[in-house]
Amino acid sequence: MACTSAGTVTQIGWANQGLTGSIPPDIGNLVNLRILNVGGLSNQLSGSLPSQIGNLVLLEFLGCTSQRFSGSIPSTIGNLVKLKELHFGGNQLSGSIPDSIGKLTSITHLYLTNNQLSGSIPASIGNLVNLQILYLQNNAGLSGNLELACITPAPTVNITSTGLVVRPCLCVISSPQCCSVVRSWKLMGKTTSVSSTSATACCYTLGSTTQTSGIPGVTCTSDGTVTFIDWTNRGLTGSIPSEIGNLTSLICLNLNGNQLTGSIPPEVRNLVNLENLSLQGNRLNGTLPDWIGNMTRLTNLWLYVNQFSGPIPPWIGNLVNLNYLVLNGNQLSGSIPPEIGKLKNLQVLNLEHNQLNGSFPDCIGTLTNLRSISIGWNLFTGPIPPGIGSLVNLIFLSLDSNRLFGPIPSSIGKLTKLVDFGVNYNIGLNGTFTPNCNVRFYAVGTSVTACGCVSATSPPAVYPPPGTPGACLATGPATSLRKRILAFSQVIGTYNFTCHSDSNGNPFQDCLNTMGQICNSTYIAGNTIRINDCKTKVNTMIEQMNSHWQLVRKSCGQWSWNGITGSVGSTDCASANTALQQNAFYIISDGSRIKVPASLTDSINRGLWSNTVLKG
Repeated sequence: MACTSAGTVTQIGWANQGLTGSIPPDIGNLVNLRILNVGGLSNQLSGSLPSQIGNLVLLEFLGCTSQRFSGSIPSTIGNLVKLKELHFGGNQLSGSIPDSIGKLTSITHLYLTNNQLSGSIPASIGNLVNLQILYLQNNAGLSGNLELACITPAPTVNITSTGLVVRPCLCVISSPQCCSVVRSWKLMGKTTSVSSTSATACCYTLGSTTQTSGIPGVTCTSDGTVTFIDWTNRGLTGSIPSEIGNLTSLICLNLNGNQLTGSIPPEVRNLVNLENLSLQGNRLNGTLPDWIGNMTRLTNLWLYVNQFSGPIPPWIGNLVNLNYLVLNGNQLSGSIPPEIGKLKNLQVLNLEHNQLNGSFPDCIGTLTNLRSISIGWNLFTGPIPPGIGSLVNLIFLSLDSNRLFGPIPSSIGKLTKLVDFGVNYNIGLNGTFTPNCNVRFYAVGTSVTACGCVSATSPPAVYPPPGTPGACLATGPATSLRKRILAFSQVIGTYNFTCHSDSNGNPFQDCLNTMGQICNSTYIAGNTIRINDCKTKVNTMIEQMNSHWQLVRKSCGQWSWNGITGSVGSTDCASANTALQQNAFYIISDGSRIKVPASLTDSINRGLWSNTVLKG
């Protein structure tokens, strides 16, 4: 026995001392014990191994050879993570080998020979990456496949007089990178069929129709260097294994659409050649690690729909080759760092559905390669930066559900490639805005008024011309729909309008039909129609709908839908209202309900007669 100067027991070496009886549970109190050896033929210890042995978390050597211990190996054995040698041979131990044995990742020598162990060997034994010797012989009840960790050199194994079949990771012979791939694949909950000694044994080229071996989604060079991993939607679980960091030639790593948890392991920093990192659609957490800022070859960083938190770090500005920065659907907070203005190659920026705040930096306006910006559903405040109007390649712009205020910069209306622009539910936005004539503009829950549209001609012209009745039409849901109808109810004179293509590709017919319902209209030529005296028709329609609603209210009682509160008088009335809801759109105008025919509603909802279609 060995002790420290303070009397702490660190070693018990009682081999061949004539000991009898059992190991007492109190052994678990010796928490500083590093060596425990009670084996040897001269001892005759018996009974079960106490579960308290799992308290000896500093233990490095455990020897119980050639005794009469019975019962099962306690699962608490997995607590001994510092254990290097385990000697349980020559006893009467029975039952299965506990799965927790896979936690002994420091172990080098594992002896379980000459017992009565049974069942299949746990797959977790493949986690023993430092194993040198594994002796399981003379356990007739053991069966199944024994698949060890992919390590070099391979451990010495004895399975004589068992039902075990060794399935070693043969790719260790020629490709250490293959070993890292196989081990990573297995640690994330998948089995492998690697059975070749080839350098490319773990590789299964994407799109191959003839190759049947290897791991799907792994591509490598002829010498076995792994360059591409696409394990999208493979049902992977657990954490990303550190072995991924051994694949230093990796260019693309796709692990998206799985159920991975934990943080990104720091070993990923070794992938200095990585150009695409796609981890979206998992359950990864933690902050965005600083070392990503050193991966300057990255062109695509996809981390959306995870549980990442904390700020967007300033190192983001180091990734000057980024084309895609997609971080939406996390729990990121803080402001957008000004360093983002260094990403001159950026084409897509998506930060939606986070908890980001502060102002939207004007330096975004210098990223002229941007085609899509999505920052909706955050807590951004302040005005929309006018610099966005410099993004001449912008196609999609979503600023919805923030706390932005003030007018929309007129420069955004001159972005001729913009086709989709949303500022919904920024209650502080106000003023008038004239978008380009091709854009779908959404401003629900704001005080913004859309005034005509800007053509793509040179010089650009505004249609309808300022001052034309009906030129400034509010956008949004029922309320703005009412405003559009009422705006056209003021058109008394005669005007020419050019209709854009509708959603079916018809260049003018839907527009012509729509205008025919609310105005006197005639076809002139091409896509041009002439409208006259809309006021009479609109007011007649309102009057008819008011009469209709009086009948509905008398027969069914108060009706409730789309923000109109009240109650339904009977089941039949509810059914009738459901049918009405499915076939028409109802709004409030001057306190009365107005029914708009479905065809007209379709045109209005597409914006066909506000900012995207009517030109004249």
